[in-house]
Amino acid sequence: MAFNLIENLKTAVTNASLAEKMGAYLGEDPSAVKAGIEFALPTFVGFTVKKSMNIEGAGSLLNLIRMGNHSGNIFNTLPSLFDGRTNMKNFIEAGNKASQVYIGEEFPRVMGLLNNVTKFKKAESSATLFRLIAPVVLSAINKQVNIQDLPVAGLRDFMREQNGYLSAALPKGVFEILGVIETEAKKKPTPIEKPTPDKDLSAISTDAEPFPLRTTMLWLGGIAIALALGYGVWKLMNNAPKSDSNLAKQIESTSAPEPVIRPITDTPKTIITPTVPAATGANMLLPGGTTLNAPKGSLEDKLLMVIQNQTDSTFKSKWFDFDRLPFEGETAILKPEAMAQLQNVAAIMKAYPAVSFKVGGFVDNATVAVNPKLSSLRAIAVFRELNKMGVTRSRLRADGYGALIPIASNDTEEGRVKNRRVSLIFKSK
Repeated sequence: MAFNLIENLKTAVTNASLAEKMGAYLGEDPSAVKAGIEFALPTFVGFTVKKSMNIEGAGSLLNLIRMGNHSGNIFNTLPSLFDGRTNMKNFIEAGNKASQVYIGEEFPRVMGLLNNVTKFKKAESSATLFRLIAPVVLSAINKQVNIQDLPVAGLRDFMREQNGYLSAALPKGVFEILGVIETEAKKKPTPIEKPTPDKDLSAISTDAEPFPLRTTMLWLGGIAIALALGYGVWKLMNNAPKSDSNLAKQIESTSAPEPVIRPITDTPKTIITPTVPAATGANMLLPGGTTLNAPKGSLEDKLLMVIQNQTDSTFKSKWFDFDRLPFEGETAILKPEAMAQLQNVAAIMKAYPAVSFKVGGFVDNATVAVNPKLSSLRAIAVFRELNKMGVTRSRLRADGYGALIPIASNDTEEGRVKNRRVSLIFKSK
């Protein structure tokens, strides 16, 4: 059964008595705030759906959620949103940024509609309410990303599902602003016109064969052409490149020999790669007596901090980048010096049997244009090495995200270097 984001948000908001608390915060009547929330929730969901119907839009949404640290633990934190522990200035600023991204120049029109619904005493209350609701929606989406273990393609499909609930939930006037959240009208079949007494039937031959040979041949020829075209389309679809996500799952689930992965071209190219720090620094003692040698602040250090922090409820929303994982140029071939960090990660997973990870591969926008599958192949390379080191496949997943979710600007070589990375995200601990 599909998940109705809007209805679940409404239920959570009601259970948390958010209208009363937000009313006290805004200095407005709770009943007006309740009407404003009922307007804002489906409206922001609608604009989010509108821009997340393809891979690029879903990737941008996931990036906004990750960069904005919109915790998926929203249903647990809603009751305490206005109790003084939340930095409301930062919360509203996050909502303002989200509103700019998803509402944009339509924000004044949307606020006009919201003002008509709420009749607030203060002019700024409608905008503040909307900016408070936006992070709540993003956090609820992130909760489903974590629960359903959604890659970018999965998030796109999840947002497409919400489209089915919008027509009944969108407030009056918002539907017209969005314009695209509507079901395609079904075309009515053209009725076959039957002869009537008013028609001139003189041209109809009464002594012709009921199914002339020429008509039969034309009909059979049309079927043959249709079959040939259908076969051609089937071949093209089966030979078409698969998405990164499908490729990752296909390679991940097979026990075939390692693929030979070559550079995309034979043209020599200067590749700037991140500097790999020496593995010196803290000695980390694991359960069972294994000692790791890794730098302070390294991937291993960060993973252990998360594993040992039992109160951290946001661990499923953060990516942790490998920092000593070099590849040979623009290939998915790991250099020998990458093995030390992989062995450390394998040792951590063996010491903590409840831990499982997804391996994510990322590249910059220039690389993905030349080699669109490289991010998946690199994630798979790490997946397979950890599997060889004794980590069972059930505790690992791999996916390629291409140039989605950048952590730096792709306008500079330094930024592109940072975006070419392989990362881990916790699935359990």
